[in-house]
Amino acid sequence: MRIAITGATGLIGKAFIEKYSNNFELVAISRKPEQENCIYSDFSFNSLCHIFENVDALIHLAGERLHKLESLETTSDLDEIVLLAAKNAGLQNIVLASSRGVYGKNKSPWHESTNVSPTNFYSLKKAQTELLCNYLNNSHGLKIKCLRIAQVLSENEYEGSMIRVFLDSAVKAENLHVTVSGITREYIYILDLVDAIYTAVKHDSEYGIYNVGTGVGVNIEEIATIISKTFDNGCKVIVNDNLTEVSENSVMAVNLFRQTFDWSPAFTFETAIKDIEGKISGV
Repeated sequence: MRIAITGATGLIGKAFIEKYSNNFELVAISRKPEQENCIYSDFSFNSLCHIFENVDALIHLAGERLHKLESLETTSDLDEIVLLAAKNAGLQNIVLASSRGVYGKNKSPWHESTNVSPTNFYSLKKAQTELLCNYLNNSHGLKIKCLRIAQVLSENEYEGSMIRVFLDSAVKAENLHVTVSGITREYIYILDLVDAIYTAVKHDSEYGIYNVGTGVGVNIEEIATIISKTFDNGCKVIVNDNLTEVSENSVMAVNLFRQTFDWSPAFTFETAIKDIEGKISGV
């Protein structure tokens, strides 16, 4: 199978290519002309149509990360261009990265049937893209699998994120300070996520919207405690006396994806942190 991948140089794209480059003929697409081992595209309709004519499937991961978006005007119609180019090229089997963010502040656990309620520009664009996918699936016979992905856990967490701060402190054997309470969040380890994408793209006749995660939430103090115990180098968890209260419970129901694709994650949050610790320590 020959598979095109947008977002090939991003967190998920790089992890997928690293793990599955021997399983498929992968066509990595980049918007950077100088990017090694990638086909350059300006992501215009004509450019993408030309690339998609010679592939069997598409994994669409390209887009801005949530923390980088400032307003709706800074986003583009990238998803629409990619999907319409795929349709024009006769490409049907597509896996598209959506987000748990489309659920907004709805009470969890969130099911695929839960009404979407975006609270930021990134999630709004993802919700709009899902509507387009539904239209293309139902009216034009495409087989687009929209994956609403839990928070991705990786050793390459972006600077300033909670996990990154805790990991950096643990590496230096410094205490982990918990300053916020009220947040329970579901994570999926990057290796599990690329395995889920791999599984989805092999099912070329399936389509629809699917939650992809573990279905299990962890709170901030639990996260800090797990990291502290895993590194086991004297770093301690310090819970501030005056915690900032934040209300977030972002956990999804994940049975539909598991049953449809006969898939389940290999990592818990604890075993994922253990794997990350090994990579950071070079073990």
